[in-house]
Amino acid sequence: MEYGINVVNYYKIKQNGDSLTQLTWNAPNDSATFTSNAVWSEDGRSIFAAGTLNGQYGLLEIAADGSTFADHIPTAAGGLIHYITGTMPTRLSIGIEERNAPQVIIAPNPTRNHVTVQWTTDITSPRDLRLYDGLGQQVWSGRQLSGRSITIDLSSHPPGAYVLRMDTPERAPAMQRVVIVD
Repeated sequence: MEYGINVVNYYKIKQNGDSLTQLTWNAPNDSATFTSNAVWSEDGRSIFAAGTLNGQYGLLEIAADGSTFADHIPTAAGGLIHYITGTMPTRLSIGIEERNAPQVIIAPNPTRNHVTVQWTTDITSPRDLRLYDGLGQQVWSGRQLSGRSITIDLSSHPPGAYVLRMDTPERAPAMQRVVIVD
């Protein structure tokens, strides 16, 4: 069986938590699911994702206004699409909640110039932190020796999605996405 992220529906919401808008209308038991992350169009009028629509799998353009308009975009034959990448328009941002790092809060996220990494408990041994770009290249590293939080200056890094890896001797490494916007 092919793998994917199996998103049933996409939604958008304002940064302040207002105006939740459903963009797709699949029932939870539908075979219509999306197998990739979604990316915004440059003009912010639609998102692109891979998935099944009307029984046909492919790359889809989905209206971002909630009108339920979606259309297939022709692609070459092959397996499922698992990842889509693009440049986020400067006036749009995304909120990210990671479920694999509950002991860590990273804020603000998205950010323009810095993030504060805050743990729910004091550390008992040093924490090594590493930031990786979208190509998997390490672009920053640091070490926290004490306390519950550390602020990381990201002003020299270009906009994009990054992964922050946090290593401690007491538990398995935690990873969380960080998004830098213009």
